[in-house]
Amino acid sequence: MTGGGIKNFVQRVQRWQIGKVSWLRWLRWFLLLAAVAVALLIILARQEVHGRVTDQTAQEFTADTTTAATALTNEIQAYSNVLYGFRGLYSAESSLDAASLARYQQTLGITLNYPGLGPVSYVANQSTAGKQIYVVKYVAGGQASNVNLATDATQRQALEQARDTGVATASAPLANQHSFSLIVPVYQTSAVPETVGARQSQLVGFMMTEISYSSLFTNVFGTATNNGITYKIFDAGNKSTPIYTQNLLVNNANQVYSLQRSLQVAGRSWQFGAAAGGNFGTSQPKHTLSGSLTVTGVLLVLLLLGCLLLESISRRQTSELTSGMTADLSQQRSKALAQQTKDEAILSSIADGVFALDMDGKIILFNKAAATISGRHAGEVIGHHYAEMLQFVREDGQPNSHFIERALSGQGSSVASKMQLVKSAGKQVPIVSSAAPIIDDTGARLGAIVVFHDVTHEHELEQAKTEFVSLVSHQLRAPLTAMRLFIEMLLDEQVGQLNPKQRDYLVKVEISTARMIDLVSDFLNTSRIELNRLKVEPRLLQIEDLVADSIDALKPLATQKQLQLEFNKPKLPPVSIEANLYNQIVNNLLSNAIRYTPSGGKVTVSLSRTDEGYLLDVADTGIGIPKAAQKKLFQRFYRADNAKRIESEGSGLGLFLIKRILELSHGRIWYDTAEGEGTTFHVIIPLSGMAPKEGADRVE
Repeated sequence: MTGGGIKNFVQRVQRWQIGKVSWLRWLRWFLLLAAVAVALLIILARQEVHGRVTDQTAQEFTADTTTAATALTNEIQAYSNVLYGFRGLYSAESSLDAASLARYQQTLGITLNYPGLGPVSYVANQSTAGKQIYVVKYVAGGQASNVNLATDATQRQALEQARDTGVATASAPLANQHSFSLIVPVYQTSAVPETVGARQSQLVGFMMTEISYSSLFTNVFGTATNNGITYKIFDAGNKSTPIYTQNLLVNNANQVYSLQRSLQVAGRSWQFGAAAGGNFGTSQPKHTLSGSLTVTGVLLVLLLLGCLLLESISRRQTSELTSGMTADLSQQRSKALAQQTKDEAILSSIADGVFALDMDGKIILFNKAAATISGRHAGEVIGHHYAEMLQFVREDGQPNSHFIERALSGQGSSVASKMQLVKSAGKQVPIVSSAAPIIDDTGARLGAIVVFHDVTHEHELEQAKTEFVSLVSHQLRAPLTAMRLFIEMLLDEQVGQLNPKQRDYLVKVEISTARMIDLVSDFLNTSRIELNRLKVEPRLLQIEDLVADSIDALKPLATQKQLQLEFNKPKLPPVSIEANLYNQIVNNLLSNAIRYTPSGGKVTVSLSRTDEGYLLDVADTGIGIPKAAQKKLFQRFYRADNAKRIESEGSGLGLFLIKRILELSHGRIWYDTAEGEGTTFHVIIPLSGMAPKEGADRVE
């Protein structure tokens, strides 16, 4: 570097140093002026802040006492609402006693939810020797005293005021001066009569309770001084003796804020007083406020300088941290996108429809197969509630989405078969569906996943098989009937006399032919129900007569097995049913009970009318149903092993037919059993009976 260059460099350095010193000097002057300005502002603000704090504190005191007074009146109103509820109980109950009062009081949780509220009593309005008396008849959870409250002037005045006004009424302090009565009148009608005369004439009695002043006010105001406020309350009838005094009441010399007001409480006037000292509304004396502001100003200046230094350091660290986080986020984003692409490819490859729901039931995922089966694309359904987009119905057209709601509520996985999905164009697709809750690693529920499979092909194959069985059964029925007719002619010796051996052979052939005809009838009935061809024409019938006829028809079989067959025939109102269908139910259950009950056993049939419908019970002391067979009991062609050992013949269609007939009639069947001890089957038909149905065939 040349001499001129060095000189120029030194001059630049000197100018930089001078500029730096000048900048620091200006900074010191700025800080000094800032400190002076802060001091002046604090002095000027002190008076302004003090005045504002005083005004604000007075407003807070007024607001707090108003809130306390409102809370007190609301508490009394809540107690009044309890008594109105008991009045509603009186109107709803056909009869009222201490037990019903106690149950209702326990249901409301009065001890926990309404501190100070005593047991609710029912006071009856009675007349003796031309005088009105008010007698305590029932006490919730206690013994009625039968005391005539009319002899107590305080109680009588409150009772008559409640009677004439028709609303909740508070009494003056009772004799003990520690409590008062709250009373609600009860009239002959649920509505309060409009005039005083009507109220007096239609009065039935009162719902009444005793409320402790101490418990009431402690519950409302608490045991502390309520942020420096204390209270003193008088009943308007006696302003010399308070009904409540808070022990921490501020001395008169220290009172800065005070308030007196009148409260109307359930038709009773109370004098409400409140007081607070000079420190109300603040945690420190107000004269320290200026010092606090000064310290705060100094700390703010120091904080500013520290912040400038820390900001310079943190800026560099933040830049380095941001660069590292950006790189990490970019890497994580790439991994997430790759995983998302992989998951979407897997879901698109699944042949079953899959959709996921959040906890509100809104669709958040919808795969390609779900769109194909339902006829709705993902963009159309995502974000909407599943019930708005996808309609699942039973074979009879009734909605069937309980398996999804079960999964959403966390009750576990469930499978729904024999159901339909209504496509966007209105066409119904047969499906098998399942739903399960979505649960994360912590066990929290996030929603539900639903999988459904289009079983149109399987449904068509099943229908073709059913139609084939129906056709074959129909073709077999005619020749079998002819065979039975010819056998009967032979047994009647219409074409010649039979020797004993020939007759024995023909009897066996007749029995086998009858079994074949019964089997063909079962096949025909099953196929007609499966193909929805069964015609139902219900008529008003005496259901007990149908049951009695079936019992009479099967009584010889029970007598042959030496079984005791019992049926107490009731008298029931007529019900709209298809006689052939109901006979099919009764005959199958009764014949099974007789067939699988050993000799000397007992079969009991009962029939009754319940709130749900007409209940038929068939109980036996037979072989019972093994546990392993119970899940398959209503399947087509299924017979339990112990039943096969007793009787090898049987189609396994009886219980299947009963269940399908009841499903068609909106009824149901269930059973109680113990292997080796017997079984009781329960069948219920709705009170409305069986619904009519168009069809080509009737039950055989």
